[in-house]
Amino acid sequence: MQKFTRFWFSLSLLSLIFISTELPEDDNSKIQLTDKRATEETKHLYKNLAFLMYSKYVMFGHQSTDLVGYDGEKQTTWVAEPYRSDVKTATGSYAAVAGYDFFTDVLGQSLERIEYLRNLIIQEYERGQVITFSWHQPNPVSGGGFYDTKTRAVYSILPGNEKYPYFKKILTEIGDFIKSLKSPDSTPIPVIIRPFHELSGSWFWWGAKYCTPDEIKKAYRTVVREMRDTLNIHQVIWAFSPDRTRSEEKYFERYPGDDYVDIIGIDFYWGPYPNDNTAAQKNLRLISSIAKKKNKVAAWTEFGNKNREEKGWWQNSLYKKTLQNKGIHIAYMLTWANFDKWGFVPYKNHPCLEEFREFCSNEEILLNSGMNNIYKKSFYKGDKITCR
Repeated sequence: MQKFTRFWFSLSLLSLIFISTELPEDDNSKIQLTDKRATEETKHLYKNLAFLMYSKYVMFGHQSTDLVGYDGEKQTTWVAEPYRSDVKTATGSYAAVAGYDFFTDVLGQSLERIEYLRNLIIQEYERGQVITFSWHQPNPVSGGGFYDTKTRAVYSILPGNEKYPYFKKILTEIGDFIKSLKSPDSTPIPVIIRPFHELSGSWFWWGAKYCTPDEIKKAYRTVVREMRDTLNIHQVIWAFSPDRTRSEEKYFERYPGDDYVDIIGIDFYWGPYPNDNTAAQKNLRLISSIAKKKNKVAAWTEFGNKNREEKGWWQNSLYKKTLQNKGIHIAYMLTWANFDKWGFVPYKNHPCLEEFREFCSNEEILLNSGMNNIYKKSFYKGDKITCR
C-alpha cells in the first residue's frame, strides 16, 4: 500500500510541467502533414506529437484499452463496460493513446457494438486521448483469416485487378465509419491509421514473402488515395509500421513514399530472442533518426514482452535500458491488448502489477495524453502542459 501511495503522489507532482524541445524551429514549421487539407484539429495533434517527440516525454498507449480487458480477480475477460480500463484500474489514469482495429472492432460488428465504439472514441477525444487504428483484414482472395498466406492477395486488391472492387467497398465502409467520428459540436475526430502493419514480416497475407515491394507500396498508396482524395477524409494521420528491422535500407524496402507517410513507426516485441535490449535501442534510434531527417514524427507503434510475467522488464529493460537511451525520440508507444490472461498490461493479481505502476509513475511516461487541449492548439517551446 505504501508503494501505491507514492505512485499517486508522483502523479500529482506532474500536474504542471514545462517542456523544452530540440525542434529545429520553435514554430514547428518544418513538421507538416502529408494531407494539405487536413482539419485544424488534425494539424494540432500532429504538431503536438512532434513537440512530444523532441521532449523527454512519451505517451503510453494500449490496444483496445477502454473496450476490452482482463479481470484478474474473477479470471475472466470483460468487454464494453463503460468507463472501465485495465490501465486506469492499475494506475488511476486512462492510457494516453487508445488503439483499435477496423476488422475486429468495426467491420462485421453489430450496429450496437459499432455505436458503442463510436461513443467511446468521442469520450476519449474529449479526455484528450489519441486514437489509433490497425487493420487485421481477412484474406480478400481466400476468405480466410489475416494469417492465411496461401494466396497472392496483395496483387489481387490493386486497381484493375480481380479483388479491387471488393477492396474498395471495404475502404468505403471504413471511410464511412471514420467520417462518423465527430465530437458533439460536429468536429471530425482525428485518428492515426497504420495500413498493412508489420508488412516486413511474413505472418500476414500482406507480408514480405507474399508480395513484391512494389505491390505493397501500391496497395498502401491506394488506401491513402482512396480515403483522402476519393472519400474526402481529412482527419487522418498516416503511420508506416514495419516489424523490427536490421538497417535503414531494409526499413525503406517497402516504404510507400514521403507523400503517404506522416509517422515513422516500428513494431518491436521482446523475446524469445537474445540481445533484445540492444536490438530495441537500435530500432528506436533508427526511426528517430529517419523522422528527424524527413521532418516527420517517430512512434513505437506496437511493443510488448512475449514473456508477460518477466520481473524487471518494465523498469529495467523497457524504461532504463531502452527509453532512457540517448538518441531515442518517440512521441508515443503502444502495447497490445488484454484479450485474456496473457494480455500485455498487468492487471490485478498479476505478478508485474506493482512494477507496471512504478513504470507509469516515471516522470517521462504520460498517461491520458498528458496534454490539455492537444487537439485545440499547437504547443511550443516553454509551454505548460497539464497531466490528468
